[in-house]
Amino acid sequence: MRAAAWPAQRSPEGRRAVTPRVRELIAEEERRHFAEPAVFREFGAAIARRKVAVAAVVDDARARGKTVAGYGASTTVTTLMWHFDLTEKLEFLADDNPLKQGLFAPKCHLPVLPSQELYARRPDYVVILAWNYAQPIMERHQRYIAEGGIFVIPLPDIKLISAAQ
Repeated sequence: MRAAAWPAQRSPEGRRAVTPRVRELIAEEERRHFAEPAVFREFGAAIARRKVAVAAVVDDARARGKTVAGYGASTTVTTLMWHFDLTEKLEFLADDNPLKQGLFAPKCHLPVLPSQELYARRPDYVVILAWNYAQPIMERHQRYIAEGGIFVIPLPDIKLISAAQ
Protein backbone atom coordinates (compact mmCIF):
# COMPACT_ATOMS: atom_id res chain seq x y z
CA MET A 1 0.00 0.00 0.00
CA ARG A 2 1.45 3.35 -1.00
CA ALA A 3 0.53 6.79 0.19
CA ALA A 4 -1.16 8.95 -2.38
CA ALA A 5 1.16 11.43 -4.06
CA TRP A 6 0.70 15.03 -2.93
CA PRO A 7 0.17 17.75 -5.51
CA ALA A 8 3.31 19.75 -6.12
CA GLN A 9 1.86 23.12 -5.06
CA ARG A 10 -0.89 22.66 -2.47
CA SER A 11 -1.77 20.11 0.16
CA PRO A 12 -5.26 18.66 -0.25
CA GLU A 13 -6.34 20.01 3.16
CA GLY A 14 -4.74 23.42 3.42
CA ARG A 15 -3.74 26.58 1.69
CA ARG A 16 -0.02 26.26 2.23
CA ALA A 17 2.31 25.08 -0.45
CA VAL A 18 3.97 21.71 0.07
CA THR A 19 7.64 22.41 0.54
CA PRO A 20 10.42 20.26 -0.89
CA ARG A 21 11.18 19.11 2.68
CA VAL A 22 7.69 17.64 3.02
CA ARG A 23 8.20 15.72 -0.22
CA GLU A 24 11.55 14.46 1.13
CA LEU A 25 9.90 13.23 4.31
CA ILE A 26 7.13 11.49 2.39
CA ALA A 27 9.75 9.79 0.23
CA GLU A 28 11.61 8.71 3.38
CA GLU A 29 8.42 7.26 4.84
CA GLU A 30 7.86 5.34 1.62
CA ARG A 31 11.48 4.12 1.59
CA ARG A 32 11.11 2.86 5.16
CA HIS A 33 7.71 1.26 4.40
CA PHE A 34 5.83 3.18 7.09
CA ALA A 35 2.52 2.39 5.41
CA GLU A 36 3.05 -1.34 6.03
CA PRO A 37 1.82 -2.87 9.32
CA ALA A 38 4.84 -5.22 9.53
CA VAL A 39 7.10 -2.25 10.28
CA PHE A 40 5.07 -1.42 13.37
CA ARG A 41 4.76 -5.05 14.46
CA GLU A 42 8.57 -5.33 14.38
CA PHE A 43 8.94 -2.04 16.23
CA GLY A 44 6.56 -3.29 18.93
CA ALA A 45 8.47 -6.57 19.19
CA ALA A 46 11.78 -4.70 19.49
CA ILE A 47 10.41 -2.54 22.32
CA ALA A 48 9.09 -5.68 24.06
CA ARG A 49 12.57 -7.24 23.86
CA ARG A 50 14.13 -4.15 25.39
CA LYS A 51 11.51 -4.14 28.15
CA VAL A 52 12.42 -7.74 29.02
CA ALA A 53 16.14 -6.91 29.02
CA VAL A 54 15.71 -3.89 31.32
CA ALA A 55 13.43 -5.88 33.64
CA ALA A 56 16.03 -8.64 33.87
CA VAL A 57 18.72 -6.17 35.00
CA VAL A 58 16.49 -4.32 37.46
CA ASP A 59 14.86 -7.47 38.87
CA ASP A 60 18.24 -9.17 39.29
CA ALA A 61 19.66 -6.14 41.08
CA ARG A 62 16.69 -5.95 43.45
CA ALA A 63 16.82 -9.70 44.11
CA ARG A 64 20.42 -9.20 45.23
CA GLY A 65 19.33 -6.44 47.63
CA LYS A 66 20.55 -3.59 45.44
CA THR A 67 18.74 -0.26 45.20
CA VAL A 68 17.60 1.18 41.89
CA ALA A 69 16.68 4.77 41.05
CA GLY A 70 15.68 6.48 37.83
CA TYR A 71 17.09 9.57 36.14
CA GLY A 72 14.73 11.97 34.41
CA ALA A 73 11.21 13.20 35.10
CA SER A 74 9.80 14.34 31.75
CA THR A 75 6.54 13.23 30.18
CA THR A 76 8.38 10.81 27.90
CA VAL A 77 10.21 9.38 30.91
CA THR A 78 6.87 8.76 32.61
CA THR A 79 5.62 6.89 29.56
CA LEU A 80 8.77 4.78 29.41
CA MET A 81 8.68 4.07 33.14
CA TRP A 82 5.07 2.86 33.00
CA HIS A 83 5.53 0.86 29.79
CA PHE A 84 8.62 -0.88 31.16
CA ASP A 85 6.84 -1.61 34.49
CA LEU A 86 9.45 0.27 36.53
CA THR A 87 7.14 2.36 38.71
CA GLU A 88 7.21 -0.06 41.65
CA LYS A 89 10.89 -0.94 41.24
CA LEU A 90 12.53 2.48 41.61
CA GLU A 91 13.34 4.22 44.88
CA PHE A 92 13.19 7.76 43.48
CA LEU A 93 13.77 9.82 40.33
CA ALA A 94 16.64 12.25 39.98
CA ASP A 95 16.26 15.26 37.70
CA ASP A 96 18.33 18.37 37.05
CA ASN A 97 15.34 20.67 36.50
CA PRO A 98 14.58 22.57 39.73
CA LEU A 99 10.96 23.01 38.58
CA LYS A 100 10.45 19.24 38.81
CA GLN A 101 12.32 18.67 42.03
CA GLY A 102 10.12 18.23 45.08
CA LEU A 103 7.27 16.89 42.95
CA PHE A 104 6.16 13.30 42.37
CA ALA A 105 5.93 11.17 39.23
CA PRO A 106 2.31 10.78 38.05
CA LYS A 107 0.24 8.14 39.82
CA CYS A 108 3.21 6.14 41.17
CA HIS A 109 4.20 8.97 43.54
CA LEU A 110 7.94 8.49 43.13
CA PRO A 111 9.68 11.60 44.50
CA VAL A 112 11.64 13.70 42.03
CA LEU A 113 14.86 14.80 43.71
CA PRO A 114 17.91 16.83 42.67
CA SER A 115 20.57 14.73 40.96
CA GLN A 116 22.90 15.37 43.91
CA GLU A 117 20.79 12.80 45.75
CA LEU A 118 22.71 10.16 43.79
CA TYR A 119 25.56 10.89 46.21
CA ALA A 120 23.47 11.24 49.36
CA ARG A 121 21.26 8.17 48.81
CA ARG A 122 23.80 6.15 46.82
CA PRO A 123 21.55 3.88 44.75
CA ASP A 124 23.46 0.91 43.35
CA TYR A 125 21.86 1.28 39.91
CA VAL A 126 20.39 4.28 38.12
CA VAL A 127 18.24 3.67 35.05
CA ILE A 128 18.70 6.67 32.77
CA LEU A 129 15.09 7.00 31.69
CA ALA A 130 15.98 10.17 29.78
CA TRP A 131 18.11 7.85 27.63
CA ASN A 132 18.57 10.36 24.81
CA TYR A 133 20.53 12.50 27.32
CA ALA A 134 22.59 9.60 28.70
CA GLN A 135 25.95 10.95 27.56
CA PRO A 136 25.74 14.38 29.21
CA ILE A 137 24.17 12.84 32.33
CA MET A 138 27.03 10.37 32.66
CA GLU A 139 29.61 13.10 32.00
CA ARG A 140 28.11 15.18 34.83
CA HIS A 141 28.11 12.19 37.17
CA GLN A 142 31.47 10.52 36.67
CA ARG A 143 31.84 10.55 40.44
CA TYR A 144 28.75 8.31 40.76
CA ILE A 145 30.41 5.77 38.47
CA ALA A 146 33.80 6.13 40.19
CA GLU A 147 32.16 5.44 43.56
CA GLY A 148 30.75 2.14 42.30
CA GLY A 149 27.41 3.17 40.86
CA ILE A 150 26.07 1.58 37.70
CA PHE A 151 24.14 3.47 35.04
CA VAL A 152 21.62 1.48 33.01
CA ILE A 153 20.80 2.95 29.61
CA PRO A 154 17.58 1.25 28.44
CA LEU A 155 17.41 2.45 24.83
CA PRO A 156 18.11 2.14 21.97
CA ASP A 157 19.89 -0.99 23.25
CA ILE A 158 20.46 -1.75 26.91
CA LYS A 159 23.90 -0.84 28.25
CA LEU A 160 25.37 -1.00 31.73
CA ILE A 161 28.02 1.61 32.47
CA SER A 162 30.29 1.10 35.48
CA ALA A 163 33.85 1.73 36.60
CA ALA A 164 34.60 -1.96 36.06
CA GLN A 165 34.34 -1.60 32.29
